[in-house]
Amino acid sequence: MLPRVWRVSGYLAAANLRANAQGMATVLTVLVLSVGFGGSVWFLQTNLERQTTTQSSTGTLVRTRE
Repeated sequence: MLPRVWRVSGYLAAANLRANAQGMATVLTVLVLSVGFGGSVWFLQTNLERQTTTQSSTGTLVRTRE
């Protein structure tokens, strides 16, 4: 696919990936794990903030009814 689109540079990129498959797999694994961990931390923080606000307002409503 790469050689058809980008001719010589595509051929060289494909050849480099084939020759260095182990190194590319290592880099790709680290990148995927980093993005996954970053997204988890980001959404965890957002969810905790939303739940804290919800629980705080619910607790306030319960106390005023008593």
